[in-house]
Amino acid sequence: MLIAGTGIFTTLALGVHAHVPFFASVLQMAKMFGIGIIASTAWFHLLPDAFESFTNPCLPEAWKGFGVGYVGLFGMIAAFLVQYIELAAVDYKSQHEDNDEEDVDLDDETSSVTQEGVMGGAGVGTQSDCDCTDLDRVVVSGNSAAFLSNERTALLRAVQETAASDLNYNTMANRAGSSSSDPGIHVVTQRNKNVGEYTHQRDSELGIMILEAGIIFHSVVIGITLGVTPDDAFMSLLCAACFHQMFEGLALGVLIGNLSISESAKRLMCLVYPLTTPIGILVGIYIRSFYNENDGGLIVAQGIFNSLSAGILFYNTYTELMSAEINHSGHFHGFSPRFKTACFFAMYLGAGMMALLAVWA
Repeated sequence: MLIAGTGIFTTLALGVHAHVPFFASVLQMAKMFGIGIIASTAWFHLLPDAFESFTNPCLPEAWKGFGVGYVGLFGMIAAFLVQYIELAAVDYKSQHEDNDEEDVDLDDETSSVTQEGVMGGAGVGTQSDCDCTDLDRVVVSGNSAAFLSNERTALLRAVQETAASDLNYNTMANRAGSSSSDPGIHVVTQRNKNVGEYTHQRDSELGIMILEAGIIFHSVVIGITLGVTPDDAFMSLLCAACFHQMFEGLALGVLIGNLSISESAKRLMCLVYPLTTPIGILVGIYIRSFYNENDGGLIVAQGIFNSLSAGILFYNTYTELMSAEINHSGHFHGFSPRFKTACFFAMYLGAGMMALLAVWA
């Protein structure tokens, strides 16, 4: 617990000095090191254990038909569930944010939309800005004299959704304009980078929270394994588990430190991690008296747990971490070639060290 706590709180404390260039570089290197650790944990610690469970001779007959295919099945289910949970959470939060913005004053937001020819009958409207905080500019022109309330609401909602997405904004604008009941309405939007970056950050933060849940789940399994391990093999496994937990703690500390939540919430998230393995050890000690490593039900349970954890870590590592934090990160692309090389070296080093620990744990 002490070693895991030291790892996670050390990198969290460094995050306080992230505005200092030196510490910012250290944290970036630690993040890359942590990405390698998490990826290697899935490849070398979870996946092989899951395969071992579903190839065990003591596996119940009902499970032998599909065999190792269950590893892919439960891993895929976990990845799909994580993706769906993220999508549902983002949609839920976006819906509430839209409702909050509608409560402000829809008439004030659309009062700047003006048109000529209201009294004369036929004219061309002038361009104006819709006073929407952190949204795109909206230019409306047409021959109609006024908008209905529901049309204005739909228009604003379309603009908000367009600004928060990473799609082709001009295409979306044309769709919004062509779908309107008034053919004279034409909508032109310009991409707002701040909104897009905020949306990406929100999605990434949710992924990090789910990632921690998967790592915590794996830590409990490690603790149970330690609790039921015979005395002659306990010390070697304990040493390997300590390094394992410290490395994962370093990775989690950096990721949690980047979350836009309160400091107390960050400390609470960090506190949960080092407690999980000791809790697992206590559970293992309790069941040790009647523990049977060849029990078919236990083998199936271990295989399912490891497969689910592997699916969670695979999804988050490659979508939320490697892809979002490296490939599609403007911040990372702004680094010098030398520092990028150092970052990749740190990631490969973390993966290699965690892979080496698989020899003992």
